[in-house]
Amino acid sequence: MKKFLSIFLIFALSGCADIAEAKAKKKAGSKKAASSKKAVNSNKEPLPDEVDSSNAKGAAATRVPENVLHEFQRSISFDPHPLTIQPMDKPLVVKGAKVDYQIEFIEKWKTDGKNPSLKEIGFNIIVSQNGNPVSINVPSIEVKKSMEKGEYLGGAKFGDVSVQLFLDDLQRTGKDIVSLTVAGKLTSPLSAAGTSETSEVSAADAGNVEGADEKTSASGITLAKKFMDKADGLVNNKAAQIALLTRALSALGENPAGEALKLADIIRAKLSLLNSEPAGKMPSEAKVGNETKSIVAKKTDVTSEKDSPAKPIFEEAKKNFAIDNQVEGRNLLRQAVEKDPKFWPAWKMLGENALSNSKYTKAKEAFESALQHKSDDLDSAVGYFKACYYGGESEIGLEKLRQVSRTITASPRGKIELAKAYFQAGDFVACEEECLDIISKFNSPKEASDLLVKTRQKTR
Repeated sequence: MKKFLSIFLIFALSGCADIAEAKAKKKAGSKKAASSKKAVNSNKEPLPDEVDSSNAKGAAATRVPENVLHEFQRSISFDPHPLTIQPMDKPLVVKGAKVDYQIEFIEKWKTDGKNPSLKEIGFNIIVSQNGNPVSINVPSIEVKKSMEKGEYLGGAKFGDVSVQLFLDDLQRTGKDIVSLTVAGKLTSPLSAAGTSETSEVSAADAGNVEGADEKTSASGITLAKKFMDKADGLVNNKAAQIALLTRALSALGENPAGEALKLADIIRAKLSLLNSEPAGKMPSEAKVGNETKSIVAKKTDVTSEKDSPAKPIFEEAKKNFAIDNQVEGRNLLRQAVEKDPKFWPAWKMLGENALSNSKYTKAKEAFESALQHKSDDLDSAVGYFKACYYGGESEIGLEKLRQVSRTITASPRGKIELAKAYFQAGDFVACEEECLDIISKFNSPKEASDLLVKTRQKTR
C-alpha cells in the first residue's frame, strides 16, 4: 500500500510540474505576441521601398538600411499657423544632385463642439532635385483617439531619397484630438560600404552642382505657374508679389529651356516692373508684354430687404435659430432663397450655419451666392475665406477676401480682416505688409498693431 501511494505521489507531482510549465510557456508566448503586435503597430504601413522583399515567403520583412539626412517636428493646433514648411535651411547634395524638400499640411477641423478638433490630416510632399520639384500627394487619413505615438502617417519615395512622416505626439480633450505633433525625416539608402554620398551645399557652389538638369520638368512649370497666379492676386502687396515670383523663378531651375525659358522671361519682366515701382504705390493696371490685368469692381446686385418676398420667411428662420431649431431654420432659409434667389442675407445665414457645422463645401457655395448679389459684404467674404481655409483652399479664399476688402476704404476693417486671413494662412510677409499699411493710413489701430507684434514673433 505504501509503495502504491509513493508511485501515485510521484505521478501527481510530475503532472503539476507539467501544468505549471505549460502555463509559463503560454504566458511567455502571450507577452511575446503582444510585444510583436505593438511593434507592428508602431511602424504602420512602411514605404514599399523600405522593406526587403527578397526574403522567402512567410519570412519576416526587414528594413533596408537607410541614412537619415534630415529630421523635423511640427506641431499642429487650431491656432493660425503656416500650412507649408520648408524644413531645411539649405539644400543637400545626394549622389551629385542638389536636394531640398517641403511639406504642405492638408487639415480638416471639426468646429461644432466646444473645442475645435482635428478631423483629418494629409500631406503634399514636394522634393526638389536640381531645382526640379516633384510633388506627391499623401491621401488624408482620419485622426482617431486610438492613434499611438510612432504611428506611420504617410510618405513618398523620390529617386534616391524618401520622406517619411510619423505621429510624434497628440493632445486630447475628452474624445477629441485638439493638437498633434508630426515628426518627419528625409532619408536615402546606405551604400554597400554603409555610407551615403551626401553633403551640404555651400553658398558658393549652390548654383554649380555637377550633373544638374538643363531642362525643367512639367511639374516645375506647373508649380511656377501656381506661384505666378498667387502673385497676380496680390496686386496691393508688392513684397509678397516679389517673394512669390522669386519662388516661381526658382521652380523653373537654374537653366530653363523651351517653355520654361519663355515663362522665366515673363517672370523676370514682372519682377523688373515691380522693382522699378516706387514703394507703397501699386497701379490698378499692370502691363507685362502684351498682358494687361485690370481691377474692375463688380457691380453689386442687391435685392431690397424691405421689399423682398423672402423677408418674412427669413425672419421666421431667425426665430427658429434663436431657439436652436436648426433643421427648421435651414429649411426656411432654403425656402427664402427659392422665393427670391437674390436675397443675399438668407444665403449669408445659410453659409454661417454650414460653417459652424463644418460643412465647408456648402458654406463656400452659400457665401459665394451671397457675394454674387452683394459683392461688398465683408462678413460673407470672411466666411468664404474660412470655408476655403478649412477645406484646404486658402488661396482661393484669400483672393475673394482681397477683392472685397479693396471696396471698403472708409474704415480699416476690410484690411484688418485681410491681414488676419494672411496670418491664419501662414503668409506672414503679406500680413506684416498689410498691418503696416493699416497703421500708416488709419492712425495705428490697436488690432493691427497687436497683429503686427504676433506676426513678427512668428518670423524671428
